[in-house]
Amino acid sequence: AELSSLLADVQRTAGASSSLAYEVRLRLLEAESEQGARTDRVEDWRRLANEASADLGPEHKVVGEAALVAAQTLVFSGQAHAAADDARMAHRALSATLGPDHPTTLRALTAVAHGLRAGGDGEGALKAMAEAHTLQQARLGPDHPDTLFQ
Repeated sequence: AELSSLLADVQRTAGASSSLAYEVRLRLLEAESEQGARTDRVEDWRRLANEASADLGPEHKVVGEAALVAAQTLVFSGQAHAAADDARMAHRALSATLGPDHPTTLRALTAVAHGLRAGGDGEGALKAMAEAHTLQQARLGPDHPDTLFQ
């Protein structure tokens, strides 16, 4: 209820298409969908990503975060084949806003790899996964648990 009230206030003062309004919508959707764990909310994440892209531009952090939740929800629920476009959208936006080696950007790149693999592009999937591993190793080092896990 607090986030809904905040969203109404932000939309009234800053405008419904403001960056701040999209940020609050993102947090509200996270709260409502248990951090994206519900597959029945994927279309809500996609709608948020597409609306934010139209209003804020395709390389905005909110676009990347919303698209990444949609992609990861699909990957984790065994529907990686349906996640490729969301993952690419997330990777593009997050690369532009957070940088190519940011951990969140690397999660998006990994989701791209899962989507490619599920869609039958094994070579593309291996290339994306190798790129993610190389970037992660350069950022965290070869012995970091996240590097070893990937």
